[in-house]
Amino acid sequence: MSDSVRPETATMILDAAEQLFEQKGYAAVSMREICTACGVTKPTLYYYFADKEALYVATLLRRLEGMRTLLQPQVPAEPIRTRLIRLATHVLTRMRTNVDIMMRDMENITAVEHHQRLGEAFAHELYHPLFRALSQGITAGELRPGDPAIYTKLYLGLLNAFIGGPAQHLRSRAVSWATVPADPAERAALIVDLVLHGIAND
Repeated sequence: MSDSVRPETATMILDAAEQLFEQKGYAAVSMREICTACGVTKPTLYYYFADKEALYVATLLRRLEGMRTLLQPQVPAEPIRTRLIRLATHVLTRMRTNVDIMMRDMENITAVEHHQRLGEAFAHELYHPLFRALSQGITAGELRPGDPAIYTKLYLGLLNAFIGGPAQHLRSRAVSWATVPADPAERAALIVDLVLHGIAND
């Protein structure tokens, strides 16, 4: 079986491309560099991905896959806090580049269909499931009455702020990561507790 028809080849290409895009940014990565990193020829790479835009978007779509299942109760009446921590832990473990940086790189993507696909995937895999989970939390009395759209944006905004690490935040000298937990699960719990309880000394 040739490389171009091996199912694992696409995964290998995506793994290498994702790592390079995270390290260097979209514009600085070439298709030749990706081929070298994963040990495939250009014809093999183009067999799976039409161009660099398609490959970049494919890496983003893969990150979103399955997120909605993390918000579904794993046991009856599972608390909303547990579900939010599970999602946050996954995101912090899986993603090393925050959404602001990825969206900046999306400015290089010219094909409208790529933007549409990514927007639809974000809504299907993350935004709408999170909105529904928070709405359920309000209905169940776990969360105080309010607009679930605002709660959704609050959670995603705070989560995004803690993706990555010090290297991605050096431009802001006012930000210190000295007391931020390195462990994704601990960081996830901190984020969710801040969302649920704020910083008031009640």
